[in-house]
Parts: sequence; structure tokens; C-alpha cells
Amino acid sequence: MVELNADYVDHAFREALLAWQLQHHATGGTVSIEEHGNTVFQNAGHQAPRREEATELPLPPRKEPLLVGVNKYHRRFAHHLRPLVHDLTQGQNPDSLFVACVDSRVNPNLITSSGPGDLLTLRNIGNVVCSDGRDASIESALSFALNGLRVQSVVICGHTNCGAMNALLAEAGGGDKSSLGPAFNQWLDHARPSYAALLAGHPVGRQAAAAGYGTVDQLSMVNVAVQLAKLQEHPVAGPALADGTVQATGLFYDIATARVFQVSADGIENLDPGFDAGRQGSVAAAGR
Repeated sequence: MVELNADYVDHAFREALLAWQLQHHATGGTVSIEEHGNTVFQNAGHQAPRREEATELPLPPRKEPLLVGVNKYHRRFAHHLRPLVHDLTQGQNPDSLFVACVDSRVNPNLITSSGPGDLLTLRNIGNVVCSDGRDASIESALSFALNGLRVQSVVICGHTNCGAMNALLAEAGGGDKSSLGPAFNQWLDHARPSYAALLAGHPVGRQAAAAGYGTVDQLSMVNVAVQLAKLQEHPVAGPALADGTVQATGLFYDIATARVFQVSADGIENLDPGFDAGRQGSVAAAGR
């Protein structure tokens, strides 16, 4: 295994490494090149060498088996993580309870620039909460976060192309979701009020439609607003929200653009600081 961490790769280096790789192969060995620098090795063969700026890009999707990823973690990242978690060994003090969907494309720590110990995360299908004690997992997480850890914020985060929202729309259209089992159908009870709110013309749904989002994403955004409203009625969260000791925030992650929106009871707001600037620049350029 050759771990290549470079910000500059020229033709001579590339040729020397390839020659060594071929020589090693000729003796029956194998050579794997793993890159995690700012310069892509394969590009050195067909473009002029240039020094790349250092970046803080997140990890790309893992293509290897899970345990190969664990091995890579120990080789490349564990030693960087140890100083960050040293003070967390005896306990945690997160500032937020982050309620997110189980969808594998949503990474709460990444989209909030959070590190170890920052977020207490509850993930379930459809990023839902309840106010009537019907689910022990949700209830215990809220109680632990608010009464045990004294978090300052509860976040509900939805996302584009949510499977739960698609299931609700399919159900409304007469689709068959029986293959997902009775538990899944029962779980959707937590999100069915969101579909009713969308049909009733919820202002978040109208704004999402005006922003160009399709029905499933309109429903996802309305669902965030509806779950926020449930928190207001919750026996533990409600009083803390009412007296201001805890804040509730709605977020929506657009997977295609990697942008995050804030969802309130009556609207949506793009939180990307470069969004309006880029749009204004495009308008100005078009006017020249």
C-alpha cells in the first residue's frame, strides 16, 4: 500500500512511481495506490503539473467493504481524532439534539460543521417526533437530551427525495407498500399529518413550490414544520421552548446542491451565504 498525500505531482515523479510499481508486479507483488492529498495522481499523465491549494473536502463515498474503511480510518484518521476526543472520555456535553432521517446521504455533523461531542443525534425514518408518548425511542431521546444533558437546541432536519415522504405520496395515490411491512406502515402515522397539512395549503409547501421543488420535497419541508409544531406540544420540550431555555430549529438538506435551508412555521430560507451573491452576479452579467 502506497499512501500518496501530495499537493504537487509532476511527470517525473509519476513515471518513477509507475516504473517501481511495474517492477514490483514483475516479482509477484501487488501495489495499491491510495490518494488523500490535493493532487490526483492519474491527472499528472495528461496535464501540466500544478500545485493545488489545500482543501478540507469531506470523504467521498466509500466503495470498499466496511472493514476496509475501518482499516483506512486507523491508518489515516484515528491519530488526528484522539486529541479531539481526549476530553470527552468521561462524558458528553452536546449543545443540540439533532433529529435526522436515517437516509445514508444525510450527514448531520458534516452539514453543521460539527465535531465529536457537539450533536446528540436521533435518526429515524422521516425525521419525526411525537407529542403523545407513542414511541419510546423518540420519547427517551427527548427526555435524555433536555432533562439529562440540558441541550440548548432541538433540530429537525429533512432532506430531498425522502423515502418516507415518497411512501406517503404513493399511499395517497393508491400504491402498494405492503412489502415494507406493518411496522413501516404504522411508523408513517408520525408523518401522515404532514401530508394533510400539505394538502391544506401549508405556507411552507407553497414557498417550496415557488422555489421550484416538486411535491415530495414540498412534503419533506412541510414535515419539518409539522414536527417543529409537535415539539411545542410535547410535555418535556414544550415548556422549555415556551420559556426560551431551549430553541427549536428546522433544517432541510438539498442533496443535489448540498445546500441547507432553514424551515420555520411559515417559510423557508436558503442558508448558503453565497447563494444570493451568485444569483445577483448572474443577473448583473445578463444585464451587460
